[in-house]
Amino acid sequence: RITYKNGGEVFILSAQTKNRKAMMDALLSFGSPNIILDESPLLSDEVYAMVKRMLGGSQDNFMLETGNPINRNHFYKAFKSSKDKIFIDDKMALKEGRFSKEYLAEMSKEAFYSILYECKFPTGNDIDNLGWRPLASLDLIEQARSKRVRPTGRKLLGIDPGHGGDESVYVIRTDNYAYVKDKDNIKNLMVNVEKTQRIMKEEGIPQQDVFIDTLGIGEGVSDRLEELGVYINRVGAGDRPTQEFKVINGKREYYSKFLNVKAEMYMNLKDWLEAGGALEDNPDFDEIADNKWKFNSSGKVQMKSKQELKLEGIDSPNTAEALAVTFSKGFNKPGEVDSNSLWIAGAGKVETARELPRVREELYNLPD
Repeated sequence: RITYKNGGEVFILSAQTKNRKAMMDALLSFGSPNIILDESPLLSDEVYAMVKRMLGGSQDNFMLETGNPINRNHFYKAFKSSKDKIFIDDKMALKEGRFSKEYLAEMSKEAFYSILYECKFPTGNDIDNLGWRPLASLDLIEQARSKRVRPTGRKLLGIDPGHGGDESVYVIRTDNYAYVKDKDNIKNLMVNVEKTQRIMKEEGIPQQDVFIDTLGIGEGVSDRLEELGVYINRVGAGDRPTQEFKVINGKREYYSKFLNVKAEMYMNLKDWLEAGGALEDNPDFDEIADNKWKFNSSGKVQMKSKQELKLEGIDSPNTAEALAVTFSKGFNKPGEVDSNSLWIAGAGKVETARELPRVREELYNLPD
């Protein structure tokens, strides 16, 4: 808080807190003739109403809102109705010298370019009143299922072990193609262990390229495999996502666009599909469209949980989850790897199929 000798003051309030009641009480305790509302679209409509109420005690007032068009909420309505506004998109930023053509070309390949740089609001059909939007459209998934491609790149195995009444699903993905290898309704940990080993052997997939969702019996499957000397990637939905950093005043500050690993791997899946990833013509992959995401109050991407989806009458998207875990460590976009060669972790570039037996035997200790 800054208080001036001749009257007036500047003070800062945070509308981000896990205690909703405390936040609302705090906003009720203040009034102000002038408000600068940073990242306005991250606030819920009800919190926005409480902030706007603070202007009521003064006739000569104003409120300045800033933000990116991430939600179709109060910020969208204010932007459309206001005559006094400043709009800066990638074209204007380039004209003013804020960004270079090279920088924009590089960022156009990243997620959320249409929101953060082109400044486009989501359409009304894409988002509900709580800010949730589908991960991918059924049209995009149908296009992916209709593609006929030659799989390139190394194989990754994703596993979503069933618990409760859910199926266990095993999905294999290459750089440009994914398909369901197996699924069952057998609720037996040792069956999952045996099937994982069998698929690894059949497909020549090393342990470092196997990913398992540890929710439910997944942890037990991983434990048993480790007892057998097989160390696969454990993927916990709530784990910490990949951290990026920016240098401020000579120091690195780490951050992530995602709330957790679940959000990161599903957004990687979305990006892969939009970059041209192909799917087996299997209706089980339509589950991808059942998953929903939004920006939370901190501006991070979060996914709607399986439990929340079930409350909406949506079955657990097990096939989508088995595919998504293969994206927990990033991905190669379709076409980035030479289709005439194969990349295998630890082995480097394998130019011909005749070298595969050597890779299996020497590197992975697997029979032909």
